[in-house]
Amino acid sequence: MEHIPTQPAFTETKVETKKDKPLRDLFCENFNPERSFRLEKDIDQDNNEVEIGNREIFWTELKNPETGETVEGKLYRPKEGDVKKVLIISPGYKGDFVLQESKYANDFAENGRAVLVLRHNALKVEGEGAKNYVHCPERSELNKKESDKYLGKGNFSFDSANREVLTALKALNSAIEKIDIIGHSWGGRISLLSINDINQESGSSEVAKEIARKIDNLILIGAWLETREENLKPFLDYFKNEAEAGYFKNMDPEEVVESAIKSGAKLKKMSNADFPEQMRIVGIQSVGDEDVDMEGEYLEFFKQLKGRERIGSTVLKDLKQLMVEKIGDREAETHDYALTEVKKWVGQIIK
Repeated sequence: MEHIPTQPAFTETKVETKKDKPLRDLFCENFNPERSFRLEKDIDQDNNEVEIGNREIFWTELKNPETGETVEGKLYRPKEGDVKKVLIISPGYKGDFVLQESKYANDFAENGRAVLVLRHNALKVEGEGAKNYVHCPERSELNKKESDKYLGKGNFSFDSANREVLTALKALNSAIEKIDIIGHSWGGRISLLSINDINQESGSSEVAKEIARKIDNLILIGAWLETREENLKPFLDYFKNEAEAGYFKNMDPEEVVESAIKSGAKLKKMSNADFPEQMRIVGIQSVGDEDVDMEGEYLEFFKQLKGRERIGSTVLKDLKQLMVEKIGDREAETHDYALTEVKKWVGQIIK
């Protein structure tokens, strides 16, 4: 069943049909040609060029055909053959997981699988921070118009950001057969809330039901699952500093905290019935998020889901403890080892 937009599709003005076909195969009409283009090179976290190999790379803006909401990101797909599987990655705040995207694409953008690494809406595309969070010089240079100086549309909102994965899911062509999702840190909250939205819609929408049925794994890498209001209120000063720094367009610190409290309360109430029944949920502690309480925050959340009863759901071994066992206190080796270990786990999960 093809997606039938209830609003006009993006106008085709910038991209020729032949160049545009790899995106159209994946997203039908649900991408913006004016902000979608092929990338001739890729860069790593040090902004050094990376070998592209047997892949095609695109920057693209996707659209939820039902609401008009958009999200931008980088897409890696095999050059040859049809794409039947998609791995969607939602980074944490402000988005530094995107510095890992080339490594994940090298391992997973093959054998009929595309890798889509999202960015957060209203993120400024120019300036020093853009190197880490937009991580695409070609997109950062596309800032001649005021509307192109920030990703997506409008001002920053935690509430709308929580639907970014939902937008990506709704944009996919119905020919996609398998969807895996990684949510890092805040991206874990975004992924959980977006999948919950899809699951709620599946009761009355055949399109949503079909999307929900295809979600195979949700991988929470150091996901931000904090739900207690007293622990969220102190973030207000932090977001005031962030707003002053100007990374995002018109960030309202009060809105950010209130939305975090509201979505945290929603997470607290979730149970097995709030997610597609076949979807496996896996928790992994991530590099840089060693303070995430695997025995508290994660375990509490998985108990809400009756995690031992949900097929395949599990909390993987604590990464910090694993590093102690394997490496000891040789800190210089710890970071790269841990990143490799997490990526290996992901590969075992989504195979």
